[in-house]
Amino acid sequence: MNRESRSEELELLALEVSDVKETLREMSRQILRIERRVNAALPRSNDAPSSPGRPKLDTGSARRTISRLKERAGNGGQIEGDLRRMTVKNELAVLARELGLTNTKLPAKDDLVRRIATRIRQGSIVTRGLPDTVGEKEARSD
Repeated sequence: MNRESRSEELELLALEVSDVKETLREMSRQILRIERRVNAALPRSNDAPSSPGRPKLDTGSARRTISRLKERAGNGGQIEGDLRRMTVKNELAVLARELGLTNTKLPAKDDLVRRIATRIRQGSIVTRGLPDTVGEKEARSD
């Protein structure tokens, strides 16, 4: 094989490599377009429940959970264990919103559990204190 034919062969190989690269680029662009269309058609990850086994709490369920936890806290029971078993996005965030603890960014789970437990205990104390206060006022007016 002489030098010219080898040079021509290398040029042909370089052209083929260039063609293959361009084909791969075009395929990559097509794959990106398809992925964008699929992603646009599917719900975003924050729209879908993050825990498929646990649906997101609705307002009524959150209020019932808060009432149950207030009752347990009022009887001296520990509620942190129940709160720690809940998921942050699906359950604790809803409870925090119902309790007026909403922020744009949720704190770490342990801090969120502590804040929710504190607010529930405060609510329990207020709820327990109301009948006693009403009874005292009635006794004073007699």
